[in-house]
Amino acid sequence: MRGYILGRDHTTSQIFIKGQNGERYTAPHSQWKEDTPPSKGEYVDFDISKDNEAHNVFREITIPQDITNISSLNMWEIALKCFKNTFNFRGRASRREYWMFFAFKIIMLIFFEYGGLLGDYEIKSLHDHTISWHSFYSEVSDQTDIYSILITLIFTIPSLSVQVRRLHDRHLSGWWVLLSFTLIGEIPIFILNILKTKPETNRWGPPAV
Repeated sequence: MRGYILGRDHTTSQIFIKGQNGERYTAPHSQWKEDTPPSKGEYVDFDISKDNEAHNVFREITIPQDITNISSLNMWEIALKCFKNTFNFRGRASRREYWMFFAFKIIMLIFFEYGGLLGDYEIKSLHDHTISWHSFYSEVSDQTDIYSILITLIFTIPSLSVQVRRLHDRHLSGWWVLLSFTLIGEIPIFILNILKTKPETNRWGPPAV
């Protein structure tokens, strides 16, 4: 039967499992057949004994639905992947996926803000040769605010969903994302984002690749 780890009793070393049938089972420590200890949320495969205990408990080997290796994708391809997963708050995201999308967002901000402003200046210069850099820069703050708001709106939900998936990749609930809305909470979130993928399968799926 398949199921997932609910937790462990560190005193007795018993493992608590919830099966796919909705029933809960306990497994003696001796029935854990892997080399490394189980983690809460990991998917497992097990047998049920006559005493209704879980025996021969193994980590479930799962194949990700999206087997595309992120390391083989460039920034543009990763950005497209993240936008396609705008409303996907399940699954996991690797460190590379998160930071490449973050970098793409910064590049877009710079391009649309300053690239657009320079374009406006060149157009105005064609019609008014007396325009000065001083008058150009006087418009920068207002137009920059408009571009910033537009880019922020476009990237808000995709950025939030990839952040949630990045937390899942560290075996953490997506609700941890709320820390990023506090000043001091940005520090632990930043640290979590620079950590490597945890290699174990968890309730959100196999490790991000």
